[in-house]
Amino acid sequence: MSFCHHALQSNGPLVVEDATEEGRFRDNPLVTGPKHIRFYAGAPLRTPDGYALGTLCVMDTQPRAFSDEDVTHLRDFAAAAMDALEQRRRAEAHRQAEQAQRASERKLRRIVENAQDVIYRIDAEGRWRFLSPSWKELTGYRPEESLGERFTEVLHPEDQSEALFDFEGRAEGPDRLLGREDRFVTKTGDVRWVRVRGRLITEEHGEVEGVIGTISDITDSRRMEAEREARQRAEELLEAKTSLLNNMSHELRTPLASILGFSEVLAAEGDEQQQEFAEIIGQNGKRLQRTLESVLHLAQIESNDETDLTLEPTDVADAVRTVAATYRPPAEDQDLSFEVRTPPEDEETRALLDREALEHLLDDLLSNAVKFTNEGGVTVSVDTGASAVRLRVEDTGVGMSASFQSGTLFEEFTQESTGLDRDYEGTGLGLAIARHLVEQMNGAIDVESSPGEGTTFTVRFPRLAPADTMDASPTMDASPEAAPPRAKE
Repeated sequence: MSFCHHALQSNGPLVVEDATEEGRFRDNPLVTGPKHIRFYAGAPLRTPDGYALGTLCVMDTQPRAFSDEDVTHLRDFAAAAMDALEQRRRAEAHRQAEQAQRASERKLRRIVENAQDVIYRIDAEGRWRFLSPSWKELTGYRPEESLGERFTEVLHPEDQSEALFDFEGRAEGPDRLLGREDRFVTKTGDVRWVRVRGRLITEEHGEVEGVIGTISDITDSRRMEAEREARQRAEELLEAKTSLLNNMSHELRTPLASILGFSEVLAAEGDEQQQEFAEIIGQNGKRLQRTLESVLHLAQIESNDETDLTLEPTDVADAVRTVAATYRPPAEDQDLSFEVRTPPEDEETRALLDREALEHLLDDLLSNAVKFTNEGGVTVSVDTGASAVRLRVEDTGVGMSASFQSGTLFEEFTQESTGLDRDYEGTGLGLAIARHLVEQMNGAIDVESSPGEGTTFTVRFPRLAPADTMDASPTMDASPEAAPPRAKE
């Protein structure tokens, strides 16, 4: 163990006048080695909290006498050295603290100077006491031009009294947060919408010192909201126009029927070219007729005219087999598989439905499935749950995006691809009509689809028990088996 280590373990100075006569030092390498230490006097250097830094010591190769006065001097020297070290430590700590503070101030200054939002502080009287540089970009005024003015002076005249009332109410009430949307009048007279956020700051005794917070320019978002509302109003006008058009379209039925009738007559007579032209007229006339019927049907549904629906016990499986038979040939013409799955005939698949409406619903779903499937196949199936008859139409077609499913899928005149260059023909009315028909027959319709993977429509109707009669009022229970799935987002 070294001399200094022994000195640090002692409460005061350690004096060794002749190390060769001290048993604990006699064999120390510092004594027996080339240094030949004989004399040692050392005092520990300790911080005010008792931490040992080292020793202040005197060593010699010759034995020496060391008086009490020398010990006192050594102790004083050690204290003076410790004071100097402590002063240096404090100075260094102070320097580092100042350096850290300056760095923090620079960082805060950069944040304030580069912030897009205005950072502000107003006093208890509502006067600007600090404004960040972005104030000029927002209002056209330099910060120093506005400092000292009341915050209401930059507000639109119609907003001033309410904003001042809100500010004074916050100052007197328990709510310390401020949040408003107001209009600022800029230096050039322009009006900009802003969102003002802030928090009341108080002194030690609880008196309000002012508010500190941020001001955000929301003019663009306000403009977009106004444009959205304008579009919505335009859409409402368009719907009214469409409704008027639907009423007028009734006048087209009679001449259209005549065109179709004469096209059939022409197709049965005349030469080959005349028959070809007549068939084209007939095909397009029938297409127009289908569109017209869809429009009129939708108009009838949306007017809540349900007098044509007769709800009576209807075999869903039988309706599926009947309608599906008409779609097998066109599906096979496209090299698509077409599969129909229904329960055994002794299994109850009846529900209180309108048979014609159910077949119309199946037409819409199967027509879409075949039209939007280029490869793979279409499967239509019926199964039953505890209290529901479940109808599914699955395809491996183009599928739909999540945004379209959760947005306009069941709205009128919508397809995911729109315009004259859309990929598939159609009016965009089929699913809108399907949804209305399902709802009128107390059912539920949902969809699961992914782009490029296909689509599955699931329709559920309350199932009739075998003993139910035509005036039964079946309901679907809330079991997982009967609960309709949600469209995948």
